[in-house]
Amino acid sequence: MICSFTPGSFGGLACQQSSMDRTVEIPPKIYPTRDRIPVPVSKDGNQLKVGFVITATASREQEPLRMLAMARSIQERGDHVDLFLLGDGVQLIRGSGTGSLDALGELAEMGSRVFLSGEHLKASGADVESLPHWAETVERPYDILVKLSMEEWDRVVSL
Repeated sequence: MICSFTPGSFGGLACQQSSMDRTVEIPPKIYPTRDRIPVPVSKDGNQLKVGFVITATASREQEPLRMLAMARSIQERGDHVDLFLLGDGVQLIRGSGTGSLDALGELAEMGSRVFLSGEHLKASGADVESLPHWAETVERPYDILVKLSMEEWDRVVSL
């Protein structure tokens, strides 16, 4: 099941997946307006495994940070979150004053895996050797992404 975000009312995000009816507040540290966004819920009560695929950052300044806040909320309630950064999404690892590097590091400390496309990192000019220890570079990102989506994750949230 995939949930794609679109701009919602009051500057928040709207999820285009009808079965995702639970909401959480965005922590003010990450996003100060405290908008509410949908959070996936496990139907059987077991730990939910959610994959966040972030491919865009350049044209959308706040959405990646909102997604990281949503990922943190899901992780804090006891479910599992993985992050997969592709395309422009690899720019989040650079941080560039947005707080995204800290947010990714906190998620990794909470047990999230952070996957980065090696080919997109190289294309962006990032120094692959200076990545944080918790960042996992993958050389065949689309193969890994399909495998995770089909075999491990219960839900996929993409931006």
